Amino acid sequence: MNRNQAGMTLVELLVVTLSLMVISAFGLQILSESGKAVSRGLSIAMRGDRLRHLQRLLDRDLSSRYGGPSRSPAEIGSATPEEGVRTLLRTEALIQGLEDQVELNEVVYTLEDYPEGSGRSALVRTTDPDPSPGKSARADSRPVFHLGAGEKLTWERATEGRAGGGSLTFLKLTLEDRRFKAWLSERSILLEGATP
Repeated sequence: MNRNQAGMTLVELLVVTLSLMVISAFGLQILSESGKAVSRGLSIAMRGDRLRHLQRLLDRDLSSRYGGPSRSPAEIGSATPEEGVRTLLRTEALIQGLEDQVELNEVVYTLEDYPEGSGRSALVRTTDPDPSPGKSARADSRPVFHLGAGEKLTWERATEGRAGGGSLTFLKLTLEDRRFKAWLSERSILLEGATP
């Protein structure tokens, strides 16, 4: 066989093919990892935006407490009770009704199975002009924050000392996605006159 003939031997062809397969495998791995990073980044950004929306709702009710924080304390519930319905926040606030009148309402945020029996959860805001225990006929309940599949909303009351004495109380909200447990979305709301 003449060495000057054009063409490749079978061994050379196998080496080139194997090299291309290895390079392709690395390329696919890089594409897969970048796709996961983009998905994780979008999930974190969306959860952060949703938590910001929830923070605005809570801030609105907390800033319209009747007579100020000392007269209408905000009661923060436990995130891990024994029962299915978990109360996030309970307070009294001035709420504008349909006819431009402002009424004092009890405002309660609860995390519950919504719609009932669906296995999905939502944070439900209930306003009730009757402050007696239990819901009155005029109570209005609406879901304000739906949890997606694999999401978990937790909260806690956190206290931070101030220079010169005293302390600040915060409601710390955390939204976790089961797929990206290491990347939590968190928001804090300053509470005045909060009770445990």
